[in-house]
Amino acid sequence: MNILLIDDDPMVHAVIRKIMAMNGFELVSAQNVQEGIDKLKTHDISLVISDVMMTGIDGLSFLSILKKDGQFQSVPVIIITSNLDPVLSSQALKQGAAGFLTKPVSEQDLVNLVKTFASLKGESTGITITDDFLNRKIQKITSTLTHDVLSNNTKTSTINFVNCLNELFDFSSIAFFKAVEDDKYEITVEGGMLNFPEEFRQFSVNDTPNTTRVFQNKTPVFSNDVLRHPDAILNSWAQYFSLVSEVIVPFYRYERKFFSQSNSSMIKTPDIVGLFWGFRNSVISSKECELLIKIFNQANPVLFDLNRHILTGEF
Repeated sequence: MNILLIDDDPMVHAVIRKIMAMNGFELVSAQNVQEGIDKLKTHDISLVISDVMMTGIDGLSFLSILKKDGQFQSVPVIIITSNLDPVLSSQALKQGAAGFLTKPVSEQDLVNLVKTFASLKGESTGITITDDFLNRKIQKITSTLTHDVLSNNTKTSTINFVNCLNELFDFSSIAFFKAVEDDKYEITVEGGMLNFPEEFRQFSVNDTPNTTRVFQNKTPVFSNDVLRHPDAILNSWAQYFSLVSEVIVPFYRYERKFFSQSNSSMIKTPDIVGLFWGFRNSVISSKECELLIKIFNQANPVLFDLNRHILTGEF
Protein backbone atom coordinates (compact mmCIF):
# COMPACT_ATOMS: atom_id res chain seq x y z
CA MET A 1 0.00 0.00 0.00
CA ASN A 2 1.57 3.30 -1.16
CA ILE A 3 0.94 6.45 0.88
CA LEU A 4 1.58 9.89 -0.62
CA LEU A 5 2.77 12.59 1.80
CA ILE A 6 2.57 16.21 0.59
CA ASP A 7 4.40 18.57 2.94
CA ASP A 8 7.11 21.20 2.53
CA ASP A 9 8.80 20.32 5.83
CA PRO A 10 11.60 17.71 5.41
CA MET A 11 11.41 16.84 9.12
CA VAL A 12 7.76 15.82 8.76
CA HIS A 13 8.73 13.53 5.87
CA ALA A 14 11.50 11.95 7.95
CA VAL A 15 9.24 11.31 10.95
CA ILE A 16 6.28 9.94 8.99
CA ARG A 17 8.53 7.83 6.73
CA LYS A 18 9.98 6.15 9.82
CA ILE A 19 6.52 5.51 11.28
CA MET A 20 5.25 4.05 8.01
CA ALA A 21 8.32 1.85 7.53
CA MET A 22 7.92 0.43 11.05
CA ASN A 23 4.39 -0.62 10.11
CA GLY A 24 5.16 -2.03 6.67
CA PHE A 25 3.93 0.80 4.43
CA GLU A 26 5.66 2.58 1.56
CA LEU A 27 5.81 6.39 1.64
CA VAL A 28 5.91 8.44 -1.56
CA SER A 29 7.10 12.02 -0.89
CA ALA A 30 6.09 15.33 -2.49
CA GLN A 31 7.20 18.80 -1.38
CA ASN A 32 4.18 20.65 -2.82
CA VAL A 33 0.76 20.01 -4.31
CA GLN A 34 1.88 20.05 -7.96
CA GLU A 35 4.54 17.45 -7.22
CA GLY A 36 1.90 15.48 -5.36
CA ILE A 37 -0.41 15.56 -8.39
CA ASP A 38 2.48 14.32 -10.54
CA LYS A 39 3.10 11.45 -8.10
CA LEU A 40 -0.58 10.53 -8.14
CA LYS A 41 -0.33 10.19 -11.93
CA THR A 42 2.73 7.93 -11.80
CA HIS A 43 2.26 5.84 -8.62
CA ASP A 44 -0.47 3.55 -7.34
CA ILE A 45 -1.50 5.70 -4.37
CA SER A 46 -3.98 4.33 -1.84
CA LEU A 47 -3.95 7.20 0.66
CA VAL A 48 -2.84 10.86 0.65
CA ILE A 49 -1.58 12.76 3.70
CA SER A 50 -1.42 16.49 3.01
CA ASP A 51 -0.35 19.60 4.90
CA VAL A 52 -2.52 22.72 4.59
CA MET A 53 -0.15 25.71 4.35
CA MET A 54 2.30 25.26 1.46
CA THR A 55 3.77 27.42 -1.29
CA GLY A 56 1.55 27.46 -4.36
CA ILE A 57 -1.68 25.48 -4.08
CA ASP A 58 -2.66 24.94 -0.43
CA GLY A 59 -3.86 21.66 1.02
CA LEU A 60 -7.56 22.51 1.16
CA SER A 61 -7.56 23.73 -2.44
CA PHE A 62 -5.84 20.48 -3.41
CA LEU A 63 -8.50 18.53 -1.53
CA SER A 64 -11.27 20.38 -3.37
CA ILE A 65 -9.57 19.75 -6.73
CA LEU A 66 -9.05 16.05 -6.01
CA LYS A 67 -12.67 15.44 -5.02
CA LYS A 68 -13.81 16.83 -8.39
CA ASP A 69 -11.40 14.69 -10.40
CA GLY A 70 -13.08 11.57 -11.75
CA GLN A 71 -9.86 9.56 -11.63
CA PHE A 72 -8.78 10.38 -8.07
CA GLN A 73 -11.91 11.48 -6.20
CA SER A 74 -12.15 8.15 -4.37
CA VAL A 75 -8.58 8.40 -2.98
CA PRO A 76 -8.90 9.20 0.75
CA VAL A 77 -7.07 12.30 2.02
CA ILE A 78 -5.91 12.93 5.59
CA ILE A 79 -5.23 16.60 6.34
CA ILE A 80 -2.46 17.46 8.82
CA THR A 81 -1.74 20.96 10.13
CA SER A 82 -0.32 22.89 13.07
CA ASN A 83 -3.35 25.21 12.93
CA LEU A 84 -5.62 24.39 15.89
CA ASP A 85 -8.61 26.38 14.59
CA PRO A 86 -11.67 24.04 14.75
CA VAL A 87 -13.16 25.88 11.78
CA LEU A 88 -10.31 24.55 9.65
CA SER A 89 -10.97 20.94 10.61
CA SER A 90 -14.69 21.40 9.98
CA GLN A 91 -13.96 22.92 6.57
CA ALA A 92 -11.60 20.07 5.64
CA LEU A 93 -14.14 17.40 6.58
CA LYS A 94 -16.91 19.19 4.67
CA GLN A 95 -14.70 19.26 1.59
CA GLY A 96 -14.26 15.50 1.74
CA ALA A 97 -11.21 14.88 3.96
CA ALA A 98 -11.25 11.38 5.40
CA GLY A 99 -9.43 12.51 8.54
CA PHE A 100 -7.86 15.53 10.24
CA LEU A 101 -4.79 15.46 12.49
CA THR A 102 -2.94 18.32 14.19
CA LYS A 103 0.86 18.62 14.32
CA PRO A 104 2.85 17.26 15.94
CA VAL A 105 0.98 14.23 14.63
CA SER A 106 0.27 11.52 17.19
CA GLU A 107 2.03 8.36 15.99
CA GLN A 108 -0.79 6.16 17.36
CA ASP A 109 -3.55 8.20 15.68
CA LEU A 110 -1.69 8.13 12.36
CA VAL A 111 -1.00 4.40 12.53
CA ASN A 112 -4.62 3.66 13.48
CA LEU A 113 -5.86 5.70 10.52
CA VAL A 114 -3.49 4.12 8.02
CA LYS A 115 -4.25 0.61 9.25
CA THR A 116 -7.95 1.40 8.94
CA PHE A 117 -7.50 2.29 5.29
CA ALA A 118 -5.27 -0.74 4.80
CA SER A 119 -8.09 -2.93 6.12
CA LEU A 120 -10.66 -1.13 4.00
CA LYS A 121 -8.48 -1.67 0.94
CA GLY A 122 -7.06 -5.06 1.73
CA GLU A 123 -10.06 -7.30 1.07
CA SER A 124 -11.38 -5.79 -2.14
CA THR A 125 -13.31 -8.17 -4.36
CA GLY A 126 -12.34 -6.28 -7.48
CA ILE A 127 -15.77 -4.76 -8.08
CA THR A 128 -15.69 -1.59 -10.15
CA ILE A 129 -18.49 0.85 -9.32
CA THR A 130 -19.30 3.31 -12.09
CA ASP A 131 -22.38 4.88 -10.51
CA ASP A 132 -21.26 8.22 -8.99
CA PHE A 133 -24.22 8.33 -6.59
CA LEU A 134 -23.41 4.82 -5.33
CA ASN A 135 -19.73 5.70 -5.09
CA ARG A 136 -20.51 8.69 -2.88
CA LYS A 137 -22.59 6.51 -0.56
CA ILE A 138 -19.82 3.93 -0.31
CA GLN A 139 -17.32 6.69 0.43
CA LYS A 140 -19.63 7.84 3.22
CA ILE A 141 -19.25 4.42 4.89
CA THR A 142 -15.46 4.70 4.61
CA SER A 143 -15.43 8.26 5.96
CA THR A 144 -17.72 7.31 8.84
CA LEU A 145 -15.52 4.37 9.82
CA THR A 146 -12.45 6.58 9.62
CA HIS A 147 -14.04 9.20 11.88
CA ASP A 148 -14.97 6.48 14.37
CA VAL A 149 -11.36 5.23 14.43
CA LEU A 150 -10.01 8.76 14.94
CA SER A 151 -12.35 9.37 17.86
CA ASN A 152 -12.00 5.79 19.18
CA ASN A 153 -15.74 5.61 18.93
CA THR A 154 -16.70 2.30 20.53
CA LYS A 155 -20.12 3.54 21.60
CA THR A 156 -21.80 4.26 18.28
CA SER A 157 -19.47 2.92 15.55
CA THR A 158 -21.67 -0.11 14.88
CA ILE A 159 -24.79 2.08 14.95
CA ASN A 160 -23.20 4.40 12.39
CA PHE A 161 -22.27 1.44 10.17
CA VAL A 162 -25.79 -0.03 10.33
CA ASN A 163 -27.29 3.38 9.47
CA CYS A 164 -24.95 3.72 6.47
CA LEU A 165 -25.88 0.24 5.27
CA ASN A 166 -29.55 1.08 5.64
CA GLU A 167 -29.08 4.26 3.60
CA LEU A 168 -27.12 2.45 0.89
CA PHE A 169 -29.27 -0.69 0.51
CA ASP A 170 -32.67 0.46 1.83
CA PHE A 171 -33.23 -2.33 4.34
CA SER A 172 -36.68 -2.51 5.90
CA SER A 173 -35.03 -4.02 8.96
CA ILE A 174 -31.34 -4.61 9.73
CA ALA A 175 -29.68 -5.47 13.01
CA PHE A 176 -26.34 -6.46 14.46
CA PHE A 177 -26.38 -9.45 16.81
CA LYS A 178 -23.46 -10.22 19.13
CA ALA A 179 -22.66 -13.55 20.78
CA VAL A 180 -23.87 -13.79 24.37
CA GLU A 181 -23.30 -17.52 24.86
CA ASP A 182 -21.74 -20.31 22.80
CA ASP A 183 -24.67 -20.64 20.45
CA LYS A 184 -26.88 -17.65 21.35
CA TYR A 185 -26.90 -14.18 19.80
CA GLU A 186 -28.87 -11.06 20.69
CA ILE A 187 -29.57 -7.69 19.08
CA THR A 188 -27.30 -4.84 20.12
CA VAL A 189 -28.00 -2.42 17.23
CA GLU A 190 -31.10 -2.14 15.06
CA GLY A 191 -31.92 -0.02 12.01
CA GLY A 192 -34.64 0.40 9.40
CA MET A 193 -38.34 1.08 9.81
CA LEU A 194 -39.27 -2.35 11.21
CA ASN A 195 -38.24 -3.98 14.48
CA PHE A 196 -37.29 -7.64 14.43
CA PRO A 197 -39.97 -10.04 15.71
CA GLU A 198 -39.76 -10.38 19.49
CA GLU A 199 -39.04 -14.10 19.13
CA PHE A 200 -35.85 -13.37 17.19
CA ARG A 201 -34.37 -10.53 19.19
CA GLN A 202 -32.32 -13.32 20.69
CA PHE A 203 -31.80 -16.54 18.75
CA SER A 204 -29.85 -19.76 18.83
CA VAL A 205 -27.61 -20.82 15.97
CA ASN A 206 -29.98 -23.53 14.74
CA ASP A 207 -33.25 -21.60 15.13
CA THR A 208 -33.72 -21.11 11.37
CA PRO A 209 -32.34 -22.96 8.33
CA ASN A 210 -30.57 -19.82 7.13
CA THR A 211 -28.82 -19.06 10.43
CA THR A 212 -27.81 -22.72 10.55
CA ARG A 213 -26.27 -22.40 7.06
CA VAL A 214 -24.31 -19.31 8.09
CA PHE A 215 -22.70 -21.04 11.05
CA GLN A 216 -22.16 -24.38 9.33
CA ASN A 217 -20.61 -22.94 6.16
CA LYS A 218 -19.24 -19.72 7.72
CA THR A 219 -20.43 -17.79 4.67
CA PRO A 220 -23.14 -15.16 4.06
CA VAL A 221 -26.66 -16.15 3.10
CA PHE A 222 -28.74 -14.19 0.58
CA SER A 223 -32.33 -15.10 -0.24
CA ASN A 224 -35.05 -13.63 -2.47
CA ASP A 225 -37.62 -16.14 -1.18
CA VAL A 226 -38.58 -14.70 2.22
CA LEU A 227 -42.31 -14.92 1.43
CA ARG A 228 -41.84 -18.69 1.69
CA HIS A 229 -39.46 -18.58 4.65
CA PRO A 230 -39.23 -22.03 6.27
CA ASP A 231 -39.56 -20.53 9.76
CA ALA A 232 -43.25 -19.94 10.51
CA ILE A 233 -42.73 -16.78 12.57
CA LEU A 234 -40.45 -15.13 10.01
CA ASN A 235 -42.74 -16.31 7.21
CA SER A 236 -45.74 -14.64 8.85
CA TRP A 237 -43.73 -11.46 9.56
CA ALA A 238 -42.50 -11.32 5.95
CA GLN A 239 -46.01 -11.84 4.59
CA TYR A 240 -47.45 -9.09 6.77
CA PHE A 241 -44.81 -6.50 5.82
CA SER A 242 -44.27 -7.71 2.22
CA LEU A 243 -40.61 -8.54 2.80
CA VAL A 244 -39.02 -10.50 -0.04
CA SER A 245 -35.25 -10.66 0.52
CA GLU A 246 -33.02 -11.68 3.44
CA VAL A 247 -29.33 -11.04 4.13
CA ILE A 248 -27.27 -12.69 6.87
CA VAL A 249 -23.55 -11.90 7.01
CA PRO A 250 -21.24 -13.33 9.70
CA PHE A 251 -19.00 -11.01 11.69
CA TYR A 252 -15.64 -12.58 12.46
CA ARG A 253 -13.07 -12.27 15.20
CA TYR A 254 -9.77 -10.70 14.07
CA GLU A 255 -6.39 -11.23 15.66
CA ARG A 256 -4.46 -7.98 16.03
CA LYS A 257 -1.18 -9.78 16.77
CA PHE A 258 -1.30 -11.43 13.36
CA PHE A 259 -1.38 -8.13 11.48
CA SER A 260 0.21 -8.94 8.12
CA GLN A 261 2.51 -6.37 6.59
CA SER A 262 2.41 -8.17 3.25
CA ASN A 263 -1.27 -7.51 2.63
CA SER A 264 -1.78 -4.82 5.27
CA SER A 265 -4.78 -6.44 6.92
CA MET A 266 -5.47 -8.25 10.17
CA ILE A 267 -6.08 -11.98 9.95
CA LYS A 268 -9.59 -13.24 10.67
CA THR A 269 -10.26 -16.40 12.62
CA PRO A 270 -13.10 -18.90 12.03
CA ASP A 271 -14.83 -17.58 15.17
CA ILE A 272 -18.13 -15.80 14.48
CA VAL A 273 -18.61 -13.21 17.24
CA GLY A 274 -21.68 -11.60 15.70
CA LEU A 275 -23.70 -11.19 12.54
CA PHE A 276 -25.65 -8.65 10.52
CA TRP A 277 -29.17 -9.78 9.65
CA GLY A 278 -31.41 -7.75 7.37
CA PHE A 279 -34.66 -7.89 5.37
CA ARG A 280 -35.91 -5.79 2.44
CA ASN A 281 -39.20 -5.42 0.57
CA SER A 282 -37.31 -5.49 -2.74
CA VAL A 283 -35.34 -8.29 -4.33
CA ILE A 284 -31.55 -8.26 -4.04
CA SER A 285 -29.38 -8.62 -7.15
CA SER A 286 -26.17 -10.63 -7.51
CA LYS A 287 -24.24 -7.36 -7.91
CA GLU A 288 -25.70 -6.05 -4.64
CA CYS A 289 -24.69 -9.30 -2.92
CA GLU A 290 -21.11 -8.91 -4.18
CA LEU A 291 -21.03 -5.30 -3.05
CA LEU A 292 -22.38 -6.17 0.39
CA ILE A 293 -19.75 -8.86 0.85
CA LYS A 294 -17.05 -6.39 -0.15
CA ILE A 295 -18.28 -3.75 2.31
CA PHE A 296 -18.63 -6.24 5.16
CA ASN A 297 -15.18 -7.73 4.53
CA GLN A 298 -13.66 -4.28 4.56
CA ALA A 299 -15.49 -3.05 7.65
CA ASN A 300 -15.25 -6.22 9.76
CA PRO A 301 -11.63 -5.83 11.02
CA VAL A 302 -12.11 -2.10 11.64
CA LEU A 303 -15.34 -2.50 13.63
CA PHE A 304 -14.00 -5.54 15.47
CA ASP A 305 -10.88 -3.70 16.57
CA LEU A 306 -12.99 -0.76 17.77
CA ASN A 307 -15.40 -3.00 19.68
CA ARG A 308 -13.02 -5.78 20.74
CA HIS A 309 -13.68 -5.34 24.47
CA ILE A 310 -17.46 -5.32 23.92
CA LEU A 311 -17.43 -8.44 21.73
CA THR A 312 -14.78 -10.49 23.53
CA GLY A 313 -14.13 -8.89 26.91
CA GLU A 314 -10.53 -8.11 25.89
CA PHE A 315 -8.93 -4.75 26.71
